[in-house]
Amino acid sequence: MSAIAQTIASKGVNVSEIDSLTSRIQRLDSAVDFWNGWYIAFVAMTVIFGACLFFVQFMSIKRSTERASAQTRLDQLKDEANRMALASVQGEAAKATERAAQAELKTEQERLERVKLEQRVNWRRLSSTQATSLCEALKPRFTNRLSISAFPDPEALNLATELSKVLKDCGVHSGGWGVRAGMIGPPIGILLRAAESSKTDVLILRRALDKNGLVVGGVEYVPKGWGPGIIEIEIHGKP
Repeated sequence: MSAIAQTIASKGVNVSEIDSLTSRIQRLDSAVDFWNGWYIAFVAMTVIFGACLFFVQFMSIKRSTERASAQTRLDQLKDEANRMALASVQGEAAKATERAAQAELKTEQERLERVKLEQRVNWRRLSSTQATSLCEALKPRFTNRLSISAFPDPEALNLATELSKVLKDCGVHSGGWGVRAGMIGPPIGILLRAAESSKTDVLILRRALDKNGLVVGGVEYVPKGWGPGIIEIEIHGKP
């Protein structure tokens, strides 16, 4: 037994309890060191985890920003592509419209040329509409004789015959009618002659004929040395 133990024993102190407590303190020191080691380890792990979390969050934000930029650029490229496609479609549509307009214009020109050709080839005829319009414009007119002359032209003679019948059917003239093939002068078409006293009615007739599509020339006064003159209306022949 050591001198300290003998002294403690001489004073009545329990040596075994001291040894027991000393041993326990040593064990607790070891346990504290153990858990402090784990604490330090976990603190280090927490720091590392926090650093990793910060890095992950940083990379997430960075990649999100890059994605947003890429998405914006993609939208811009899509919009540009759509505008280009729309412009191309509009351009093609405009060209198609222009081609259609040109084709329509060409068709119309061909139709007009065909109509002109038909007009040159086909004989002029008085339709029922033209006949009715003439009657409405002229009634009651021409109490004097009106003569119709067709110069050497079968088409003009046929038209003059129709015109004579229409005017007679309208009751415009109560006197005799005459359609004859004139043998003197150039082939100008048709001449309508009335007495000088019918000048007003002749002018009305001229306007009615012109309104209904007959190419009418001027109204001419032809004097006669032995009596009243006559009024003439010229209906041009076919071109």
